[in-house]
Amino acid sequence: TLNQNGALDQTTAEQISDSLAERIKNSPQRKIFSISDIKIINSDSLQSLINYSNALSSLYKKYQVNYTVPDVFQEFIIDENSVDPSVLSKLDPIIANTKKIIEGMAKMSAPKSISTLHLDVINTLEGLIENISDIRLYEGDAIVALSGISKYGENASKLDLYLQNLEKAINQKLNN
Repeated sequence: TLNQNGALDQTTAEQISDSLAERIKNSPQRKIFSISDIKIINSDSLQSLINYSNALSSLYKKYQVNYTVPDVFQEFIIDENSVDPSVLSKLDPIIANTKKIIEGMAKMSAPKSISTLHLDVINTLEGLIENISDIRLYEGDAIVALSGISKYGENASKLDLYLQNLEKAINQKLNN
């Protein structure tokens, strides 16, 4: 409990800490795209899949950044007791380019058979942008930043899985 001089007992401090950790872990993604937000074409022809695959590759190449979020994290963490928040500005180009990839993916025509995989990639990229943007707030709101850090790894793994699934689906269709 909190007493008159503002001190917390250990049990109350642990309850607040546990509650905060649970809220950080379970906060929902702020923006979620739906199937109506993307362009879907009914054609599953070989040419439509080739066009889709080429457009997606071009989009990723066009907005590629020469370093990754984990690269920035390595610079951010100086040692076990100190960090360099100024390094987090390097996340801005990653955020901006990922937004452009999302916009491009929402506008490109996705064949119907892979549209849900396409949507999974878009939503996971959106989640990553939110995580990275939250991390960027480290100096102003460390709790939000810690939430972003804790969710980033999970979303990065999800993105890898969804991209593999999308690639596998495209390759299976192209090889049939």
